[in-house]
Amino acid sequence: MVVASLCKSKGVTHVHELIELTTPEIMQTLRLRNPGEAASFISTYSSQLLAQRLFSSTTCAELLSQRVDSARVSFGCPLLDNVFHGGLKLGTVTEIFGEAGAGKSQLCLQMCLRVVLPAEHGGLEGCAAYVDFESQLKLQRFDAMAVPFISAAQEQHKASDPHVLNIASLRDNLFVLSGQRDHEILMKEIESLLIQHKLPDQRRIKLVVIDSIAAMLRSEYQREEASARAHELWTIGQFLHHIAVEYDIAVVVVNQVSDVMDATDYQSTENFAATQVAPSDPTAGLSISHLLVSKQVVPTLGMTWSNCLHTRIQLSRTSMEITIPGAGGSRATATTTLVRKAQVVLSPELPSNTTFFVVEQTGIHGLSSDDLIPVN
Repeated sequence: MVVASLCKSKGVTHVHELIELTTPEIMQTLRLRNPGEAASFISTYSSQLLAQRLFSSTTCAELLSQRVDSARVSFGCPLLDNVFHGGLKLGTVTEIFGEAGAGKSQLCLQMCLRVVLPAEHGGLEGCAAYVDFESQLKLQRFDAMAVPFISAAQEQHKASDPHVLNIASLRDNLFVLSGQRDHEILMKEIESLLIQHKLPDQRRIKLVVIDSIAAMLRSEYQREEASARAHELWTIGQFLHHIAVEYDIAVVVVNQVSDVMDATDYQSTENFAATQVAPSDPTAGLSISHLLVSKQVVPTLGMTWSNCLHTRIQLSRTSMEITIPGAGGSRATATTTLVRKAQVVLSPELPSNTTFFVVEQTGIHGLSSDDLIPVN
């Protein structure tokens, strides 16, 4: 049976039109007399499609190799990168949630910096896009985080060298989009930017940050419109998955939190407290553990949104303050700062893990167990 001639004689312009049809539908479309002819046709055109490599399969070994070799977006902090096996994978959607002041936007800016930095400074030599719904993005923080890298570059090269690393060159590769518009228009603008930077003469965008995802939803939904709200949220989630995979980028969304009203509600959402010390623990007063307990909160947007995520990270503030020495280890210029916590809450490939960090002028820095000495 000649597939092309049969299709043409029956008015089918391309065999691909038949791929998703059932056997009875193929019989009706091609006006075949019995299921045997349809089965023969299906066998023939399937072989042709496989020969043209229009369909492909991947072995488990190939998938594992892709996962190992996949580029990652660094957090800009060795301890955090260690927890996340090198950083966030391209092609994934990650949520960072936490209370106000936990360091969410700070961490996102630090990741943006790591993306735009040259490879010789540990960067990906790409571009980053930051969608700012809160209108509170402090680009001065981005500049402050970049200072150590710029100083190091100027020490290695002549400061007058036009190719030496500078703030302007880094800013040119960070795109800031205002989120104050309809989410459908915003999604088109984001994808348009990604397409533009996929051209051969452009630096590719490797990170998109949405700050924050809750603000991307329409706010006028009534209680009885819960299904419409869930559908809109699912549509946004599918779009973020699409751009992550299609353009091989890391998508990071910032989310807000709600307080947990009682222990039952807290346990029914997710086991966020796996590494926390209960206030009633009799050993709490004998160690610093009770100072590292965080406020009990859950991310907003519910289970519909949770199902759209690849990885979920919680940032929180603890009750501990530590002393950070000044330049050269000087005690005279030492400062006191609050310890914050980062915890892996959801991931298909990472164990639940916790690390501690502080926010300093030059960015986020992880803490080892030896650093956790509370201020008296």
